Amino acid sequence: MILESSLAQTAPTLILEQYSSDPLQTSVLDNGWFEKSKDQVDGRFSQGVATDGIFWYFSSKGGLYKTDANFNMLIEKDGLQNPIPQSLRDQGYDHIGDIAYFEGKIYAPIEDVSYAKPIIGIYDADSLNFTGDYAQVPQSHLPWIAVDPRTGYFYSSEFDGVNKLFVYDPNQNFALIDEVQLDTTLSRVQGGAFHGDSLYLACDNGDYVYEVGVASGTVTAIIIVPNGPEMEGIEAYELDSGVLHFVAETGGATNIFYHYDNLLAHDVRGSFKIPKIFNIFQNYPNPFNLSTTLKFELPSTTDIKVIVYDLMGREVARLVDKRLEAGYHFLDWDGRDAHGCGLTSSIYIARLSTPEYTKSIKLVLLK
Repeated sequence: MILESSLAQTAPTLILEQYSSDPLQTSVLDNGWFEKSKDQVDGRFSQGVATDGIFWYFSSKGGLYKTDANFNMLIEKDGLQNPIPQSLRDQGYDHIGDIAYFEGKIYAPIEDVSYAKPIIGIYDADSLNFTGDYAQVPQSHLPWIAVDPRTGYFYSSEFDGVNKLFVYDPNQNFALIDEVQLDTTLSRVQGGAFHGDSLYLACDNGDYVYEVGVASGTVTAIIIVPNGPEMEGIEAYELDSGVLHFVAETGGATNIFYHYDNLLAHDVRGSFKIPKIFNIFQNYPNPFNLSTTLKFELPSTTDIKVIVYDLMGREVARLVDKRLEAGYHFLDWDGRDAHGCGLTSSIYIARLSTPEYTKSIKLVLLK
């Protein structure tokens, strides 16, 4: 069964729900955000966080880790399995910052002991093995990087006295291509992640999460952790509702992993705008059992296909094959093939294609 909805012409209904939150842990400074849940995770998860929609990736000063959706460890790269190659360690590189996932790779800021010549190291997301590739960037300190999935550009900043963002193009060996001036100077910026038109920054300057409009440079504080845990990495996961995840380091055997949702982020803030680019986002939930939702954006009216394939490349379901108007669109798919038969547990590929654009995502069906 396939259900299609669109925000191209009509606004969504905003349903308000009551959620309990521990006031001793976090305070919301913007009416839209609320604490959805929180988890205790490994105390080594103390620098950065990223996700590909299926797995979680964490970093420490000298480690990289991969877990399943329940934060059970799958791969550990620390200690004798130090993820920083010996050739780089010999040059004084010893510190990993807040990481980013993009198109099958983990991008890790790697600092030298003197904070003078940071690099971006590239790792394979399946194995967490260093690919041998890295890029020097013209910053003195590189605490975090975040990728804008709409453009593929990477953003970063210094650590203290932050009044601008640096924009890098990975297709030009991370050449600096732009700078974004901020209307507020931030300090102790630890992590960054994109959601929609905004960049979210986790700062250890009183433990705030800020929303940054990258087009305007406006900075707004939205969340505070008042009890003193150190703010660390942050990840924004593109769903039909905007979800922020960030780590607060407590200094103990476990750290707190907060999950925040935004009642206004069910595309209310962007639903009356025409998207700027074509895009399809990771389905949610993923893995899924009964059904999953796919969201995609069309900047213009166009012919579009969304087709699901198995790992052999065979078509199993055609979710869309028609002309659609510009706007935000959603599809609900219940894991059945074109004949209405339930598919077996496996990884499937959903491919969105238009005359101007093609992109695929992985769907994990678990029965």
